Parts: sequence; C-alpha cells; structure tokens
Amino acid sequence: MAFDLTNNALFSGAIGSIAGGVIGAFIPLALSAAREKVYFSLRLVEQFDSHAMYQTRSKAWHFLSDGRLENSFTDDPIYLSKDADDLWALLGSYKVIGISVGEKKIREEIIIKGFSQTFIWWYYAAFKNGLIPLGPKWDLVNPIQSFHDWLQARIESAKFDEWKKAGEESRSNAIGRLKPSHSVGDDPSNSSNNKASA
Repeated sequence: MAFDLTNNALFSGAIGSIAGGVIGAFIPLALSAAREKVYFSLRLVEQFDSHAMYQTRSKAWHFLSDGRLENSFTDDPIYLSKDADDLWALLGSYKVIGISVGEKKIREEIIIKGFSQTFIWWYYAAFKNGLIPLGPKWDLVNPIQSFHDWLQARIESAKFDEWKKAGEESRSNAIGRLKPSHSVGDDPSNSSNNKASA
C-alpha cells in the first residue's frame, strides 16, 4: 500500500510539474499575443491618422464628390487613372483593417475608438452605393462590408445612426451641389415664361 501511495505521489508530482510547465509557458505566450494585438491596432490607427493618410482621404473625397457619387466605382475609365489613386489607397487601408478584424488580429476597443466614426461616414457617403454593389468578385468588397457589419454589431445604435446620417447627408449635399439649379426665369412653370411662349 505504501508503495502505491509513493507511486501515486510521484505520479501526481510529475503531472503537477508538467501542468505547471505548460501553464507557465502558455501565460507568457498569451500575454505576448495580447500585446501584439494592442501594438498592431495602435499602429493601424497611427497610420490612418497620419498627415499623408489625411491628405489621401481628402483627395479621395474631392475625386468622388466631383460628380462620381451616383455611379459605381467602375462605371468610368477614370477609375483606372492616376486621379483615382487616393480612392484606391483609402479602400486598400480599409481592406487591411477589415481582414485584420476578421482574422481576430486586433484589439477590439482600439479599432472601434480609432476607426468607427470615420469609417461609418465613408461607408454611407461613398462605399455603400459605389463599391458594395460590385459584389464579391472584388476582393475589396467583403472585408469592407464585414468591417461595417462588425462595427454595427458593437456600436451603440444612436451613435451609429448619427454617423450614418452624417455620411448620407454629405453624399446628398455633394450630389445636390453639382445638379443644375433653375432660376425663376428658367422655371418652365413660371407664368411670365408661359406668356412669352404663347
């Protein structure tokens, strides 16, 4: 009986040592992975908030709001020209973020704080009508749509709706600014015009 107890004690000690070693090795790996997610997420935010990326966003909006918000991004050969480079750079950056989120390589709260308002604005100002209808044949579409859906599931609905409305209004204002307006003299329903034509 004593022999069995000794064997059991040795066995338990060995198991304990192995388990302790495995847990001891796992904890630093888990902490390291968590630190990497934080670092990677902060780097994404830093790159997105850089002066160069701000200029890219500004130029992309100028390009789109110059009469291109009512068409998909491939309706015009200009999308293959250098004029569209900033738009594709912006889309590419959001694609990377969308893929990183999908692969769970990020720290959620950092990505939400760093990107949600700007991305939601862009999505409803430009991407929803210009990019998303192109469908999954475009490798940009799925990550960007998935990022939108991921954010929508995590953001308070009142905030989400506010940012969505801001994007839709910017889109509507940009489109309306380019449409010809009629002065009173040009209005075909104006009675003086009708008299002149009678």
